[in-house]
Amino acid sequence: MGPAFQIYAASDRIKELMDEPVTNPGTVRPPDMPEAKLELKGVDFSYPKHEDVKVLKNVTLSADSNKKVVALVGTSGCGKSSIISLIE
Repeated sequence: MGPAFQIYAASDRIKELMDEPVTNPGTVRPPDMPEAKLELKGVDFSYPKHEDVKVLKNVTLSADSNKKVVALVGTSGCGKSSIISLIE
């Protein structure tokens, strides 16, 4: 079984899951989860080995648990992973 077969088999499983009926439409978080909010205000960030290069400059974003989906979208190297690492 080569890698191409494994990828194809995984995509079949994804299709199966997508075809499953939705039992709880419209909810992303469990009902017993408290509301939460995430905020970054004016964040600057540089990696220690390259302190002179700012990866993030004055970034502000907010998200709360009432949102169904939050996505960070951008070109390669724009700081998406850096933002997630800071949040973690």
